[in-house]
Amino acid sequence: MAVNPGDNGVVPFKFVSGDLSLDFVNTVDWTDQGLRDERLADYDSLVHWAESSGAISADVALRLSDRAFSGHEKTAALSVARELRSILEHVFARIARARAPDEGNLQALNKFLGEALGRVHLATGSGEGSGGALQWSWIGMGSEPTCMLWPVLWSAAALLSGEEVQKLRVCAGVACGWMYLDRSRNGLRRWCEMSTCGARAKARRHYERTRGRA
Repeated sequence: MAVNPGDNGVVPFKFVSGDLSLDFVNTVDWTDQGLRDERLADYDSLVHWAESSGAISADVALRLSDRAFSGHEKTAALSVARELRSILEHVFARIARARAPDEGNLQALNKFLGEALGRVHLATGSGEGSGGALQWSWIGMGSEPTCMLWPVLWSAAALLSGEEVQKLRVCAGVACGWMYLDRSRNGLRRWCEMSTCGARAKARRHYERTRGRA
């Protein structure tokens, strides 16, 4: 879903998919001519996306911003994030079209997933409302430069192994490629956003009809 950058030249994040891992895929536009409107421009924007999406808390985002990661570490983390995003896009896109994922991409995703799940552990709940129940937590959250990707992988695994994967769709908009879960009553949602891709398609149809009458 190509959008115009703001006054500062930064293309804003949007969260319209209904799933964290799909929102992560939607941090760039997937066009036939290649990637467009890259929103993960640097490491700081990756941290900002993770906080804005709810993947990490504000406290974790602050810790990541305050840690003295080297330029090399930040560049490497951004590269890993974009690699994961590409893998997820390929896997999701094929499943949305009722096709099995490419084996190579599936293996790569499982490697990412294995590394992330190795960080999961159970911890005692905090606060009076916990009722003594244990809580899922992440070892190293806030100290590892790629830790914001762990909840993304958790979300992707839950989606791909759950019933809602049948609702996975790719936007019908031209030069978009964004993905979403179609939770509409009739299951006929076609656009990532009606106000953008849907409106453009409507305007294009109107123009073609007008031109035809002329």
